[in-house]
Amino acid sequence: MCVCMCVCVLQAGHEMKERDVVYLRTVLLDGFMNGQLPRDSPIFSVISKILKITPQEMEAMQKAKAAQAPGYLASFLGGGRR
Repeated sequence: MCVCMCVCVLQAGHEMKERDVVYLRTVLLDGFMNGQLPRDSPIFSVISKILKITPQEMEAMQKAKAAQAPGYLASFLGGGRR
């Protein structure tokens, strides 16, 4: 999913129903949580403000990122879970 497209959709949010905005927010948060969308991109700070990401959600994203990192590093080094 293109993040720029999501921003455009959010900017047009006044035409969207609240449930659509909630759905879009859920999809984007899930993408950031599971690493499909980059959290290290400059657009992340913009999206997080538009989506009004809570401190608890930010913490959950950090934990998800930390949980994903060891598996990636271990697989890179030839170890990891099998």
